[in-house]
Amino acid sequence: MFVSLSRVWERSVPSGCVTPQPAPTVVLADDEQQLLDLMGRILERAGYRVLSARDGDRALELFRGDAGRVAAVVLDVTIPPSGAVSVLRQMCAEQPGLGVVLISGSPPAPEAREILNASGGIFVPKPFSPSVLTRALDDARAGSAA
Repeated sequence: MFVSLSRVWERSVPSGCVTPQPAPTVVLADDEQQLLDLMGRILERAGYRVLSARDGDRALELFRGDAGRVAAVVLDVTIPPSGAVSVLRQMCAEQPGLGVVLISGSPPAPEAREILNASGGIFVPKPFSPSVLTRALDDARAGSAA
């Protein structure tokens, strides 16, 4: 006897069930390895797929490697070699509507504030709690979708 698995599946899934969505992808960049690892674990526990980089060039590579699937970026303002602003300009030009979170131990420079305003991004001063980071990322994603 032949039984179609698709028919069995269709019958076993209650109406109104939602198909699971893939985890949103985030590019995370900070030159401090311990902080990068910690933030990566925090974001993964919050349901994000995290692509980590220790510099802006690698962040761009990861971003372009997942072209169109990156929901947001979290970048340290002073990420080597040229800082977050130049990296963000390229990312936002290639993917308008990208969620943006900038982090730093210092207030953002005028250039960084300008790109935050243009992208609807959020600045988070270091140090911060895990809940502040995840809330900022969620808000940046929601703001970029509006």
